[in-house]
Amino acid sequence: RDELLFLDHWVCPSYLTAPKNEVAAQEFKHRLRKQYKSCLKAWRTCLDKDNSNRVTWERFQEGATRVFFHSDLPGAWRYLTAGSTFLTLHDIDPETANRISHFQAFADEQFGSMMCAFKLFDLDRNGYVDVTEFTRVLIGFGYPGGQCKALFYCLDVDGHGRLSRRNVAFIDDWARPGEETCEELSDRADEKKNAQKEKKVELSPRILELSVPK
Repeated sequence: RDELLFLDHWVCPSYLTAPKNEVAAQEFKHRLRKQYKSCLKAWRTCLDKDNSNRVTWERFQEGATRVFFHSDLPGAWRYLTAGSTFLTLHDIDPETANRISHFQAFADEQFGSMMCAFKLFDLDRNGYVDVTEFTRVLIGFGYPGGQCKALFYCLDVDGHGRLSRRNVAFIDDWARPGEETCEELSDRADEKKNAQKEKKVELSPRILELSVPK
């Protein structure tokens, strides 16, 4: 009974009982694009401020306030997340999300991390990477040439024609679909460690017999 007492004070989140609303979801995405011009910029600036590629219902509500969205927010959440407990960029802009996930996997395999890759991209060592540097290095390491410029302009959310470390650093922390975040992996490791501590070691009758002083 004690385990159910929390229900007396629990407030059911509005999205749990709301029907999916495609119109509201499309309006929300429209407002993001209108205010931030780029879905990736909107995602990083307005919604995913910890760069985890996972946005909770609470963060979603905060983001809606920033873009002055006053329509059916619970219905938009239900439609976008499709039953998940969090929102990802893939729910907002699948094309951009897939492009970044593919690039992240490539950078990890070829360079070890995005920050290591940036050092190679910055051929003139001025702290910035332009589209020529970016394309030249990527093609040299086997990245599809036809996708380089599209990827560059996707990452150049400010439209300055160059990338800084700030534009790409988030990729190292990006959680691809199906992956656990570092925090989740840490929590799971702690749970396993605690379970091992609590596990009782059962001694066989023969060991117990030998342990008795003669």
